[in-house]
Amino acid sequence: MDSAAAVIGRRRRRGAAAAVALVVILWIVAIVVVVVFLFGHGMTVWADGYVEDEALLRRRRLHGARLSLWFAAVAVAGPMLAGLVALAGRLVRTGWAFLALAAVLAIFLYGSALGAYRDLQPPDSPGPPPPPPAFNCADPSDFERCPGG
Repeated sequence: MDSAAAVIGRRRRRGAAAAVALVVILWIVAIVVVVVFLFGHGMTVWADGYVEDEALLRRRRLHGARLSLWFAAVAVAGPMLAGLVALAGRLVRTGWAFLALAAVLAIFLYGSALGAYRDLQPPDSPGPPPPPPAFNCADPSDFERCPGG
């Protein structure tokens, strides 16, 4: 006959496995939803391909950047959450496998997310004026170095 601790441990692991399965199912549903939104955005941008309205194109670009960030966040957060739930339920190998998957996805999506983040930032100010030319024609005795004469 099993001890009470063994029975509790098995129940906890079954509950943790069910929780991990639920997180994975929700993650897959969230990925599908974001991909559908990305596809819809792509079709909208394709349909607006011949529009010359700069404000509309800027809004479309910002919307695409936001969707790209959402995709990266959902793609990485799902396995990370599943890994943490698995580790909390003492499913050690499953937890580390999901955390490794989250790390690999984060590495692959880093460039895309960084580009989308930069698209969302407002452009910088024009900056300081350009430096003066390398020579100055204020001295009237140095006409050879002045352009035009």
